[in-house]
Amino acid sequence: MPRSTLELLLGGDAAYYEGLRAAVCTVILFLDERAACRINILDCGLTPSQRAHLHSEIERIGLKRPSMVSLHWVDVDLSQFQALPKFGGDSLAAYARVLAPDLLKCSEVIWIDADILVLQDISTVFKHVETSSLVAGVVDTVVQKIQNDPVSANEDVRDDRYINTGFLWMNLDALRKENFSARAIDLMNASRDCLIYADQGPINALTHDRRSILPPSFNQLIHENSSFNTLFESIGSGNLHFAGRVKPWLNVQRSDLLAQRMVFYRVLNALNLKPFETLSEFLCERPSHSAMCLLALRSLLLRNRRKFNRARVTREAIKKEAELYERVDQLFACD
Repeated sequence: MPRSTLELLLGGDAAYYEGLRAAVCTVILFLDERAACRINILDCGLTPSQRAHLHSEIERIGLKRPSMVSLHWVDVDLSQFQALPKFGGDSLAAYARVLAPDLLKCSEVIWIDADILVLQDISTVFKHVETSSLVAGVVDTVVQKIQNDPVSANEDVRDDRYINTGFLWMNLDALRKENFSARAIDLMNASRDCLIYADQGPINALTHDRRSILPPSFNQLIHENSSFNTLFESIGSGNLHFAGRVKPWLNVQRSDLLAQRMVFYRVLNALNLKPFETLSEFLCERPSHSAMCLLALRSLLLRNRRKFNRARVTREAIKKEAELYERVDQLFACD
């Protein structure tokens, strides 16, 4: 049985609005119909038109249960992070999550990064959470391979305990008792020269002995170098976290990211979530036989040309690409 009111927390600035809107809307669409949710948004620099658009989108999607979904805005002062390195397109918004215990009054919250498509009912997360934990998250398989985060305890990485903080259950009552926000800011300032993953290292460092591990479906990582196979296997298996430094709604000239971008917008189109920016509208068109799909294969061909015959790779890649979009069509009933 889901919580009576599910507290959610997301945040972002103007550059991340397209992702933020997608995360918020997909949360609502896939949430258990019995669950009421309060969506808290950390406004790190959204424009008035973006705030108005998000409000109207939530109203439109939540028409069937208007009393079950509420929106709460929280203005955030990012000046306290001024000395820290910027992430996500010259932004300090990535650090705002550590302020959650001080900014919210609820006892627990689920944080969701603005680059996640939520494609499952997240109210089921509580089945996997130990109430004595400070946080709960999915093991970060990328950092696990690199075996390095200079800020966190590397034994966590080796012992499969290092988590990605993109999807994070936070025990706010317990974190307040630990004076978590102030300690996190102090640690980030002290280690500013080695903050590879923004606040992720400090969060792991401060919670290493009180952490629950969630199933991978809550936070499936998609990066710049993710293959077609990775995308194919991830679609329909849970939430998609576009965790690379370049996001699907940014840098449309990057041909090597077109596969991720088309999947991102194609899923949104199937869910009747039209792009906010007109620049993105062409990505909602059926891509299976378009020239843009061939551009999306460019990096795949270059990476494999030494190992395989170029013509054979081209045929195989096009076949994989077609299967990928066909899978999106089947799972999300795209016309």
